[in-house]
Amino acid sequence: MQLEDGRVYGELLRDFFPYLRRVELRLSYESAPVSDAEAARLLYSHPERLTLPEMYRVARYYPPATEQHREVYVIAAETYPDSLVAQINAAAASLLLGDIETARHYLDREDVKTDPRAAINRQVMLELIIRKEDSL
Repeated sequence: MQLEDGRVYGELLRDFFPYLRRVELRLSYESAPVSDAEAARLLYSHPERLTLPEMYRVARYYPPATEQHREVYVIAAETYPDSLVAQINAAAASLLLGDIETARHYLDREDVKTDPRAAINRQVMLELIIRKEDSL
């Protein structure tokens, strides 16, 4: 500390000591595989513990165009709001039941509007709206 009026210590303090105190950790983990029965249970109690593919495996057990099938896709979209695929799938499942409002909720997001994968769903939604207006 006294060497060269503390200049050497000052350099050590500024340039080297922070690296001696620094600790970097990298963690990686693999989640245990979830059975379909466990995934179905977790879907309604702790959906955040499931991945999208695990949720979609649960959806396979319900016939398309049923409320249960749509519900799985809506839960997936709400659990993973940053997933464009989840949003588009939730809209498609809602459209199968004629649920225009729920489909619109997912299709009107800015990132979904510009995604070409949502184009068919948007067209189906518009057709349903036109048919609904014509029947009034």
